[in-house]
Formats: sequence, C-alpha cells, structure tokens
Amino acid sequence: MEIFFLFASIASLFVFIALAYHFVREAFVSHLKKRDLPLIIIALTHLVFSATLFLWAIGKLDFILNDFIQIYSARLLFENLAISILLFRTSHSKKVFLPYISYILAVPMILLNFSNIHLMIPFSLFIMVLSFISFSNIHQKIIHTPIPYATISLMAYLVSAINSRLIPALTLLSGVSFFTFTYFFTSTLRKKPEIHHTTESHDTIAFQFLKHLLFLIILTNFVFVGTIGIHEAGHAISSKFVSCSNVRVVLEVGALPYTESNCSKEGNFIFLILAGMLLPMVVFAILFFAGGKFMKEIAFQIFSFNLIISYKDLLLLGLSNAVSLFILFLGVACSLLSIGILINSRTAYP
Repeated sequence: MEIFFLFASIASLFVFIALAYHFVREAFVSHLKKRDLPLIIIALTHLVFSATLFLWAIGKLDFILNDFIQIYSARLLFENLAISILLFRTSHSKKVFLPYISYILAVPMILLNFSNIHLMIPFSLFIMVLSFISFSNIHQKIIHTPIPYATISLMAYLVSAINSRLIPALTLLSGVSFFTFTYFFTSTLRKKPEIHHTTESHDTIAFQFLKHLLFLIILTNFVFVGTIGIHEAGHAISSKFVSCSNVRVVLEVGALPYTESNCSKEGNFIFLILAGMLLPMVVFAILFFAGGKFMKEIAFQIFSFNLIISYKDLLLLGLSNAVSLFILFLGVACSLLSIGILINSRTAYP
C-alpha cells in the first residue's frame, strides 16, 4: 500500500511541477495574468495533496478511509472551481458554470449524513466533463482532454467502493491520468496567447528586488502577527459569554501564542474554539467584500494564516490528524499564493 501512495505522491508532485513550469514560462513573457491564477490554485492543491500522500506513504499518518475520501473530495472541488474559472476567463461564457447545478442533488444528502461526502467524487468528475463540453471557444481538441482522466477516476471510485485496499493503486492511476491531462491542457492554452503589456522602470533590478522584498517582509509579518492577535482575541472575548474561567493568552519561546481556559461544559469549550477560528474569517469577509484590490490581497493573507493557526483548534474539535494537516498544508499553500499575488501587484505597478 505504501509504495503506491509514494508513487501517487510523485504523480501529484509532477502535476505541480508541470503547472509551475507553465507559469514560470508565461511569467518570462509578461506579468502574472488573471488566466494563470486558477492554474496556480490547481498546482498548490496538488502540492498539498502530494505532501499528504507522502506522509501516508512513510507511515507518519495512519491511513483512514474516511480521511482520504474527504481530502480527495476537497481536491476535486478545488480543481473543478479553478478549471471552470479558467475556462470562463478564456471564453467569457457563463455556460461553463451551468453543470454546478448538479451539486444541488449532492449537497442535501451530504448535509443529512456527512458520510455521504464520497458523493462529491463522481459529481465533481461529472461536472468537470460537462464544463469542457459546454466550452467551445478555444481549440476543439481541448474538449476531449479531461474525458480519459474523468473516466479513469470514476472507474477507480467505483472499484474502490468494492475493495478499499485498491485505493492506493487507483489513486496512482488517477494521478498519472491527471498529469497527462495537465500536459495537453496547458499545451493547448499556449496556442491561445494573450496581449501583453509591459511597463518601464528606471530603477536597477537589485534596487527593485530589495524594495519589494522589504515591503513584503514588513507587510507579511504585520498581517501574520495581526491574524494571531485576532484569532486569540476571538477565544478571549467569547469566554465572556460562556462559563469559562482563568482565560489567558500564553506566550512561550519557540511557539505560537495560545489561549488557556477552564470550561465547565463541553459545549462552551467548543464555542470558545470556534470563536477564535471564526473572528479572523469575519475580518477577512469585511476586507474582501468591502475593500479595494490591495485590501482583498491583505484579506486573502488573513484567510491563509488563519488556516495555519487553526491546526490545534481543529484537532481539539475532533478532526483527524490527516484532515487537520491537510488544512494546515492548504493554509501554507494559500499563504504562498497570497505572497505571489502581492509580488505581482507590486512589480506590475512599480
């Protein structure tokens, strides 16, 4: 089992490398384009998925079938949304989002019983194929590229439902087919170039690098520390509304700040944990929906850092170590993406 997870991890890593190569190649021609952002989301999702598979392969995480289904379903959901956004920005046709109506059938069943989360897998594969079929404003060959991947993955899903021991091997097969899909997909996209605009700057490259680096270090540290403060404030403030005593924020050398408390009821303890996780999300929503371009970038950093900070909270809420680590890795990937967005924003307008 471990060897198949290891190769599946390598296959997902190759997807990340292929998309990263495509992105770097495009970056040499112009600044980061809106069309490339969905590809970056897919790349980072596969990097996180690869890291999780690797931890299963080397035995650092115990393999639990339900954990795998939740993580794999989340990966497919991110893939679908990113690909649909990419197709929309290339074709400007809202038809690519019509297949998402199918989720109306899956969501109620999942809400009634969360163990039905595995239904996200066939629905996501079905939506991916329909999105491409409804997309005809680009090279026609691109319509056929996701069909082998979706077919192989759907067969893997059906077989694994019968024998769960085959999941590692089928995950590897699905990963290899997605890598093939990624290669043809990005190759076809390169045949549809965009108009590039360049800006001139009189500063030296070294000076620009130092200027942007200093800005990013100061801003990122400020947002990170601020997110920790908001997170811990959520814990502390919520304690005033429930019967929790001796609430204090603990600062230790070599560790992030955390909140200690004594709660008489388990429900109060859960409320205390959720308040700390949700308060930064409220700040994120306000900045993202009410702010301008720069505020949206800051809001995304707050969202990313909050995922990282919430790792221990997720464990205390009862989530497994694998799912909690996946969310932590996702937060790290999102924070890297947020830094990349800030770099592009600064270099695009020197």
